[in-house]
Amino acid sequence: MIPPVKWRFLEWSILLVSSRTARGEYAVMVRSDQKMRGLGRALMNKMIRHARDCGLKTIIGLVHKDNQSMIRMCRKLGFHVPSMIDDYVVGHEGSGDDYVRDEVVQVQLGLE
Repeated sequence: MIPPVKWRFLEWSILLVSSRTARGEYAVMVRSDQKMRGLGRALMNKMIRHARDCGLKTIIGLVHKDNQSMIRMCRKLGFHVPSMIDDYVVGHEGSGDDYVRDEVVQVQLGLE
């Protein structure tokens, strides 16, 4: 009998693309015990290259206001990081989930 495989992700990223607006929204996650090893930067650089190759004009992401290391990295990568923090609602009406309010910063990178 083959023992079951336990998958342990170190990091992941996703880029959701709107062909109508030539805009993408990204999400990146690095497991807590793997942070500060360059994995997040490598994922971001690969995602930015891929977005350019796909002809996107802009990519955006939401970063929690307390995630200062991600905010610093976004600035270093050329993202516009506003000083104003917005309230963001996670979930949607009728989903059965309670609304979760959180303070996030929307970062944006122009690729033109």
